[in-house]
Amino acid sequence: MKSSGFNIDDINLTHLYSIERLFAVMIIAFAWSYLVGIYKHTMIKPIRELHMEEGLKRFSNMDWKRLQM
Repeated sequence: MKSSGFNIDDINLTHLYSIERLFAVMIIAFAWSYLVGIYKHTMIKPIRELHMEEGLKRFSNMDWKRLQM
């Protein structure tokens, strides 16, 4: 039966070297994606900033009005 996730608990990594290698790959992937994001933000197109406070206020006001009806 197929699962929908990676299920890190089911891997049963017992060798310390394998765990260190997996962790190293995850760190390199994170650092690479972070640096690519910074490069794209500065050189290609700035990342659009979201103003979540305004959206949350509007959303909560809509729910509050809906509850009052």
